[in-house]
Amino acid sequence: SDVCSSDLPEEMRPIREQRLAAVLTAAKDASQAAAQATLLMEAATLQKTLGDPEAALSTLQSAIDAHPSNYQAHLALADLAMHRGDHRLAQRELEWCRLRRPDSKAVRSRQETLARLRAERVTPVSHEHP
Repeated sequence: SDVCSSDLPEEMRPIREQRLAAVLTAAKDASQAAAQATLLMEAATLQKTLGDPEAALSTLQSAIDAHPSNYQAHLALADLAMHRGDHRLAQRELEWCRLRRPDSKAVRSRQETLARLRAERVTPVSHEHP
């Protein structure tokens, strides 16, 4: 079987695409920043599910632009950045979250994961060549 960019069953795709269009329209019409950010975060989740992490990244950035103090949006952006291998962006967003919630176990565990990912990337892989 061929591997899609997402694990979404094909029959669910049109439903998710319709929902995405509706959510993006609602976000555009939202009069309150917090509501707009929440809708944009849902849209980003749908975009990621539909296999478009680039769009999801841009949408999360829009959510933060709309409502800069939205903690969940920053955390979601950190997660997506980490998933895409953008460690610098992930670090920046996790630092933002840590400054606001210093006791957050969620942030601490993500920072540990990020440190591990960075260490793995820096460690040269030894190839056995004769």
